[in-house]
Amino acid sequence: MEGFEIVIPKDNVHNFIVSSLEAVGLTPARGSLVADILVSADYRGIYSHGVILLDKYMDEIRSGVVSVEDKEPTVIKESIGTALVDGNSLIGDIVVNKCAYVARYCMDIAIKKAKEAGIGFVTCRGANHFGMAGWYSTYAMEQGFVGVALCNTNSRMVPTRGTRTTLGTNPISIAALGNHGDSFILDMATTVVAAGKLKIMASKHSILPENMIVDVNGHESRKYEDFNGVFPVGGREETGGYKGFGLAMMIDILSGVLSGAEFGANCKGAGNLELTQLRNLMTYVNEYTSC
Repeated sequence: MEGFEIVIPKDNVHNFIVSSLEAVGLTPARGSLVADILVSADYRGIYSHGVILLDKYMDEIRSGVVSVEDKEPTVIKESIGTALVDGNSLIGDIVVNKCAYVARYCMDIAIKKAKEAGIGFVTCRGANHFGMAGWYSTYAMEQGFVGVALCNTNSRMVPTRGTRTTLGTNPISIAALGNHGDSFILDMATTVVAAGKLKIMASKHSILPENMIVDVNGHESRKYEDFNGVFPVGGREETGGYKGFGLAMMIDILSGVLSGAEFGANCKGAGNLELTQLRNLMTYVNEYTSC
C-alpha cells in the first residue's frame, strides 16, 4: 500500500542485527557495534548505510570475504603521530573491551596519538565495508577532536570524459565541535550519489534524476537498466564533474596508494550494483578546542 509505514523500535532492530550476525559466526560483542553503526545510519535517515547492509555483511561472512576469526588488526609500523594498519580482512575487533570495526580500531589509535602528539594520522589496508563514514568522524569529535574518516571503494565512478569505471564512490567525512551544543558534520560520497542510495532510488522510480548515471558509451542516462557507473560530484564536465573526480583521486591516493593497498580499478568488489565494498581507509584526528 502506497505510503504505508511500519515503525520498529531501535532496540528491536539492534537485537535483530546482532542475532542475525551471530547466526553466521560473529560474536554478540562484535555484532553489537555493527548494529550500533547500522542503526545509527537509519536513525539519521541515511538508509543506504543502515540495516540494508545486513544481508551484504552476512553474505560476505558466509563466503569468507570477511573474517570472523578471533584475531586483531596488525600495526605494521608507526611513529609518534602516524600508523599503518593491516585489517586482516576483519569486520571488526575487540578494542577497550568492545567490539569495533577495523575503522574504529584505527580511529582509536589516531585519537591516542593526537592526545600525545597533537595529531594522529592512520592508514589501513585489508579492511572491509565500514558503514557510515560519519560515525567515525563523529566518534572522534565527541572526544574533543576534529575527526576525519575517508576510504576508497570498488570502482563505481566513470571519470570526466571516460567510459569505464575507474574510481569508487570514495566517501569523506569531517566532524568538528562548535559552541552551545552545535557541531559541523560532513559525510559525503565523491560521486553524485552513493551506490546504495541509487539502488533505493531505482526501486521507487523508473526514471532517475538528471546528471546521475552513465551508460556503457559514457553518456548520461536516466534509466536504471543502462547503469554502467555514476558521475563524480558535479556531474558532467560542463557542470564541474572533474572536481569530484579530483577529490576521489585524492582519497584514493591517501587511503589506497599510501597504505600499499588496492586502488583505482584494481580495488575490486562484488561486481554488481550492491553497496560498495571498502578495501582501505584513512582516519585522521587533530587536537581541537571549539571557538
